[in-house]
Amino acid sequence: MPQQRRRIKHETSFEERLAEQARSQDDAARHRARRPNPQGATSGNSLAHERLAIVAGTCVAKVNEYRAFTLGHDGHVTASRAFRCADDSEAIVWAKQLLDGHDIELWSGERLVVKLEHQEKPGKTG
Repeated sequence: MPQQRRRIKHETSFEERLAEQARSQDDAARHRARRPNPQGATSGNSLAHERLAIVAGTCVAKVNEYRAFTLGHDGHVTASRAFRCADDSEAIVWAKQLLDGHDIELWSGERLVVKLEHQEKPGKTG
């Protein structure tokens, strides 16, 4: 004999329950938006990692995100590499490794850090 499903009687209508659920999700989203995230929007677990580090008594390394754009001879972007470094000077050293006959623009978010120009080798004609 098949088991019968029990009907649950609600005091509110389906539409009212749905509206209440939407309000509670909006409240949760507003609460998440107010929390400070020191490493930006791209790292969702950074706050949890910092709290865990505080409890463990260790420090959390702060890193910055960078993007190095390789520029073609006409000045247009031909390639890009994303990476993380502790500071600008470390990122510049890393980006200098990409210099191979093309200029490099190093960016941190919307901030231009430096434009690295390639050096022509002596005796080489273009």
